[in-house]
Amino acid sequence: MTLMASIYDSRVNEETRRVHRRQTFWQILLPVFLGVLLAISLIVLVIRSGESSVERSAQTATILLSIPLMVSGLVFLFLTIFLSSMLGRLMQWLPPRSYQAQRIARRISSGVEQVSHASQQPFLLLESWGEALGRIFQRIR
Repeated sequence: MTLMASIYDSRVNEETRRVHRRQTFWQILLPVFLGVLLAISLIVLVIRSGESSVERSAQTATILLSIPLMVSGLVFLFLTIFLSSMLGRLMQWLPPRSYQAQRIARRISSGVEQVSHASQQPFLLLESWGEALGRIFQRIR
C-alpha cells in the first residue's frame, strides 16, 4: 500500500460514508424515482380517462412530450439572456480597467528596464576599462 493510499484510508470515516449514501438516496435517487413514477402515472391516467381513441392519445402524448422540451428551452433562453447581460456589464467595466492595467504594466516595465540598465552600467564600465587596458598592454609589447 502506498503512502497516499494509507493517508487517504486514514482520513475516510465510515460514518461519513454512510451519511453520504443516505443523503444520496434521499436527495437524488428518491426524487428522480418519484418524478418518473408520477410522470408515468399521469400519462396512464390521461390516456385511460375519457374516450380512448388513438388520435386523442397521440395528441396527449405529443403535449406531454413537448412540455419538458419547452421547459428546458426556457431554461436555456433565460440562461442566454443572463449571460449576455453579464457580458454587457463586463464589457462596460473592462475597457477602463484594462487601460489602467496597461498603464500599471508600462510603469512596471519601465522601472524594471531602468533598474536593469542601471545594474548593467558598472559591469559595462569594468569591461570597457579592462578592454582598454588590454589593448594598451598589447601595444606596449
